[in-house]
Amino acid sequence: EYEAKRQQQQQQQPPAAAAAEAQINPETSPFGGISATLGYESFYMTQSIFAAQTDLPQRANEKDWDLLHASAEFLREALGVVELACKAGNESDKKTANRLARK
Repeated sequence: EYEAKRQQQQQQQPPAAAAAEAQINPETSPFGGISATLGYESFYMTQSIFAAQTDLPQRANEKDWDLLHASAEFLREALGVVELACKAGNESDKKTANRLARK
């Protein structure tokens, strides 16, 4: 219902106004929810887990190889999303990605 109303409003707007709204509206971007799903806390927690697991000796009982591999995969994907948002995202995406990259 909301989507139908939004589409109807876009059809009534002149092309220049619709283009300006597309740049501002985070819903039009595939990275619109990056700050909600990939906040600094989740990134920092995963990075901390990865660092803690890599610091443990290989034969330590506390070493969790599955956790190490999962955190490495998550970090790789997260950094890829941040990089892609910087290159291909709208202004809001770029600001969010830059904020995550600086921290």
